[in-house]
Amino acid sequence: MDKQDLAVRGLYYDLGRAKAVPATVSVEGNMVVVRAADDGRLLGDAFRREADVSMRLGDIPRQVALPGGWTFETDDNDGIDRLLTAPIDRLLPWLEGGWHRVLIFTLFVIVALGMGWRFGVPYATQIAVDRTPQSVEDTIANGALNTWDFALFDPTKADEARRDMLLAEFDKLVEIYNERPDARREANFRLLFRDAPEVGPNALALPGGPVVLTDQLLELIEDDGLIIAIMAHEIGHVHHRHSLYGLYRSLGVGGVILFLGGDLSELAEEAVVQATVLSNLALSRDMEKEADVLGVELSLAAGRDPLALVEALETLTDGCEACAETSWFSTHPGVDDREASIRAAMAEAEASQR
Repeated sequence: MDKQDLAVRGLYYDLGRAKAVPATVSVEGNMVVVRAADDGRLLGDAFRREADVSMRLGDIPRQVALPGGWTFETDDNDGIDRLLTAPIDRLLPWLEGGWHRVLIFTLFVIVALGMGWRFGVPYATQIAVDRTPQSVEDTIANGALNTWDFALFDPTKADEARRDMLLAEFDKLVEIYNERPDARREANFRLLFRDAPEVGPNALALPGGPVVLTDQLLELIEDDGLIIAIMAHEIGHVHHRHSLYGLYRSLGVGGVILFLGGDLSELAEEAVVQATVLSNLALSRDMEKEADVLGVELSLAAGRDPLALVEALETLTDGCEACAETSWFSTHPGVDDREASIRAAMAEAEASQR
């Protein structure tokens, strides 16, 4: 049904007339049109955006005032709402109908925000990641490396022969990876070594391809087979673009909090930091499992034992009793959980090769 079929009956007042004229108001295209009720002749019209519709207050007659000095008045409040009032403008009168309506609306808003947080933000983040070109990832990675080299990293002091061997093994893993039909061949894989006392034993996958191994990791794990397993895992992070996803997700979470808070006060800053960290903790656990799966496949294709990653994790978490189990405040799944997922990935990969 067209809006012109929803004409509302009322009275037309013109500054040049002494009496009100029975009339109808309707919307035709982008125009609000008033016609005489008896013969349909045009009494007045104006663009829809120029209409000044009075707010609905109980059963008080509504007025539609437009440039030119004419006014249309009617007691058909529902008709005016259907014809001329935007949905948001109908909300306040509806809420004034009783506390139960306020409660319903509040619950709706809470559910909508929760659904947006749970599904909308990840979906929008993934779209942003998918549409980000490799050149942007390279810029982000180079910027991060420059910052870290200035603030956190020192030139590597690791044994050169060992570094050369690991570089060769990394290149082999990348060659195996590039043979996959789903490989990101545009990724700029690089293996970098840094001395990072403040970071400690760690491996980092940056957006676009760079993987950083710290000297402290090489000192803690002397078995190169375990380091190779870690490198295969980090290639999994690059493949899934986890670093870029985490960055975009963090920006999205902070933006939502600032939008709701209204300003960047000290409390808001703290909320942004804490909420970003907490949201990415659970996110990181899922990412680790995804990277584990690809790491298992690369290790098997390279003729290596994927369970070496479990041994590496056990070495990294030695003395940490809480690290065996996954908890909300852990950035990675617990070692026991990781081992179970790695074994499951191994079984699936071996079954697919038969």
